[in-house]
Amino acid sequence: QHFGCCTTHSHIGSLSCSVWTLPVCTIMSCFKDCDDERLKAIFDQWDKDESGFISRKELLDVLMALKDKMGIDEDECKASTKDILDKADAAGTDDDKMSFEEFKAVLC
Repeated sequence: QHFGCCTTHSHIGSLSCSVWTLPVCTIMSCFKDCDDERLKAIFDQWDKDESGFISRKELLDVLMALKDKMGIDEDECKASTKDILDKADAAGTDDDKMSFEEFKAVLC
């Protein structure tokens, strides 16, 4: 499953990873250069139920599909899912899901 704009998953770039797990940093580095149109297409792909939000389950499903490529296990997928949604919820909502605006704010 393709998950971003990058073609390699091995670099972190110039991101500060001190507050993120490595899988989250890897994903963030891939979205760094995406425009809004491409980000929206990725968001829509991850929003399987077309609710306009990425739920905890949808995000976990994406990370689980990528775990082998990122070299992580199921526990790290769950921790990364929590990290991403906690950051999205810190933006003002506490609903355990991400809107497109939260998605952009957290991952870009």
